[in-house]
Amino acid sequence: MQPDVIRPFFTRFSTLNIILVFCVALAVSMFVPQMLGASQPSLLQGISQSAAIAVMLGIIQLLIVNRGETTEETGSSALKGVAVNSIDTDGLTHGLNQRGLTVKLLELMALGERYGNNLSIAIIGVDHYGEVVDKYGQEAADNALVAISNELADSLRMPDVLGRWADDQFIAILPETSLEGASHIGERMREAVARAQFDGKRGVVLTSTASIGVTVFRAGDDLQGLLSRATRAMNTAKSQGRDRVITDLAA
Repeated sequence: MQPDVIRPFFTRFSTLNIILVFCVALAVSMFVPQMLGASQPSLLQGISQSAAIAVMLGIIQLLIVNRGETTEETGSSALKGVAVNSIDTDGLTHGLNQRGLTVKLLELMALGERYGNNLSIAIIGVDHYGEVVDKYGQEAADNALVAISNELADSLRMPDVLGRWADDQFIAILPETSLEGASHIGERMREAVARAQFDGKRGVVLTSTASIGVTVFRAGDDLQGLLSRATRAMNTAKSQGRDRVITDLAA
């Protein structure tokens, strides 16, 4: 429930409490002394005492409500801070970094080993990244990575996981995906990278391409073996002219 909904609710609740306490306090101040044989206070005295009790209760409850809302907002901000500054998050693209990708990949590999689930990965190498750095500077290269990351994310399905593996490389983890399916997704990612536009020096709009290597998890694979096959396929794509998808046939 949002704070702007919580506040009116508790305000109404506090008002009702104040009215109720006022009525009870007035009745007590007027009739209890009479029942005990003590002198009965005047109506004005009873109203004054009851009003003081009701106002005091209202102040106490308002302080409690405000403290609860403050705690809720602070907790929410803290959680956002953890997400932004997570050790699993890449500082530039705000997606997963190598550590985050490794954790997720190991988790899915364990499921694949135990239950036989399909699992494929693709390594996406940005073509001519070093040339962009040399010619246009690191800021332009960073712009390229952000634009490419956004386009890649848009090209993937909901269960897929994308992250930055190295300076100029991304990894896409593709759960429940065969090698053939991963190859099709690889083509979609290649087209997505070609659509990405980023700023170079003096307002120059640049584009890039990617070489993509695809492989599938096999029972008994370790992390290094899986990544090595995908890297080999990516390097083959680069050696064959870049801007293409190569499937690791050894898989």
